[in-house]
Amino acid sequence: MRSYFLAGLFAATAVSATPAAAISINDLSWDLAGCVGAAACTIDGVDLTAQPGGSTFTEQNDGAGVIGLGVNSTGDDGSGSPGNEIQGRFGEMMSLDFGAGASITDFSIAFFFNPDEFPGSNEPEEVAIFEFTFTDNTTTSISVLNSTNAGDGFEITDDDFATSVQSSGDSAEIVGSIRATRTSTDAGIFEFDNLFGTAVVSSLVLKTADDLVDGTTEGSDYALLTLNADPAVTVVPVPAALPLLLGGLAGLGIVGRRRKA
Repeated sequence: MRSYFLAGLFAATAVSATPAAAISINDLSWDLAGCVGAAACTIDGVDLTAQPGGSTFTEQNDGAGVIGLGVNSTGDDGSGSPGNEIQGRFGEMMSLDFGAGASITDFSIAFFFNPDEFPGSNEPEEVAIFEFTFTDNTTTSISVLNSTNAGDGFEITDDDFATSVQSSGDSAEIVGSIRATRTSTDAGIFEFDNLFGTAVVSSLVLKTADDLVDGTTEGSDYALLTLNADPAVTVVPVPAALPLLLGGLAGLGIVGRRRKA
């Protein structure tokens, strides 16, 4: 009799934490989710949207195994976006909505270059911008300038260049030890980890600077390569467990009647 009652009471009063599966965004997961060619898709509970309106997701493939997710828009002149990356000159952006929130452990971008990596080209010093919104409605942004003047280095800043850190070779740290590392110059791959510790992010927007080089079609662009995150723990409220309490009380009544009989 006591076991029925205690089981129901414990179930009703305990608030349980349900861990969700880890979030993993990469070329395999966005293929499975049908992102390419779509304006929006969902991967591991994260809602991805291509912007501006009318845009769709596309892939950039270097033919050597590096595949990034980009955005394809029509552009103001109707000519269409000539590439498969996120391009500032068309106002292209990629937004990720994490729902109840997630702690981002790391993410990476590809095809992010500077003029030194394309001698004789019109490639600009590309700028990547990442805008984070947290579940407490605070925001922060991180910008990366792939600078020619830095040689093999680059410059990373926070909150619209309020704080600037020049990399030492292929690595730099900024804002709570966020680490940025260039892992490939051939494919323009940058990795970002140690992001905000356990702070819970509700959304992330990936975009670039609108820095079209005069007389050319060159401007800042890049593609999302990977993103890994841990979803916020889902808390089950007490009312959801009340049916278990009622079940325990019912069991208590049945046992009582049997003893009287």
